[in-house]
Amino acid sequence: MSAMNSLDFLDVIGKWTTDNLPSIAVSFLAIVVGYIVIKFVAREIKSLRSQNRLEQHAAYTVN
Repeated sequence: MSAMNSLDFLDVIGKWTTDNLPSIAVSFLAIVVGYIVIKFVAREIKSLRSQNRLEQHAAYTVN
């Protein structure tokens, strides 16, 4: 059994990344979209709270 050198290891990582690139891209986009949605909702809650259109306790619970 031959020892794996560092170039073989990098080749394996490169092949795995290439094979799984669509899944990696979809996961990354889902995380980014989720982050944007959470930030948008938090901003809307803060806006409603500052306008006193949302009860303080309800805003704290949601946010």
